[in-house]
Amino acid sequence: MENRTGLFSNGVIWFGVAVSVSEIEAGIQLASSSPIDSIWIPLILGHIIGGILLFFTGLVGARLRVNAMETIRSTFGNYGSKFFSSLNVMQLIAWVAVLNAQGAAAMMGLNLPISFTLTCIILSVIIAIWVYVGLYRLSKVTTVMMVVLTVLLAILSFKLLGGNISNALPIASFASTNAPALSFWNIFEISIA
Repeated sequence: MENRTGLFSNGVIWFGVAVSVSEIEAGIQLASSSPIDSIWIPLILGHIIGGILLFFTGLVGARLRVNAMETIRSTFGNYGSKFFSSLNVMQLIAWVAVLNAQGAAAMMGLNLPISFTLTCIILSVIIAIWVYVGLYRLSKVTTVMMVVLTVLLAILSFKLLGGNISNALPIASFASTNAPALSFWNIFEISIA
């Protein structure tokens, strides 16, 4: 039996990725370490170019009925495909580790009586269950998880802001005080990645 995801499932996955705590934190750090008028053009251009590249890679894969890593085999050969696949796996493992730590740090904002380490372990177990079950029922599990994560993000935001946007912490408090300003090309490259 062949498992395929639909437009809604893929949309929910990418919405969850785009509105993740790590994306918000990265935006805060970029905005606080650079002049505000210098970040919009490279961020927008980077997202547009990166999105176009990913869209056409996905389109080629959909037409050939192969996954994204198999589409590069025609260009880079069998070994090139394995090389980029291994880089992708390493990047995904690192990304999940960072998201796990940031999720645990965000959960600390709820003032739950759970340690940071235990929160990381709980989130790791949830991720492992999601991956295991997702292999068989990907779209249903992903949709449920994204709804749960969106609700948790709303609760966390309300709790941190206290229902009043004027209670929000200044952007500078999230960033390093001695962070260097980033150039157009730095922001552009980060945005594409």
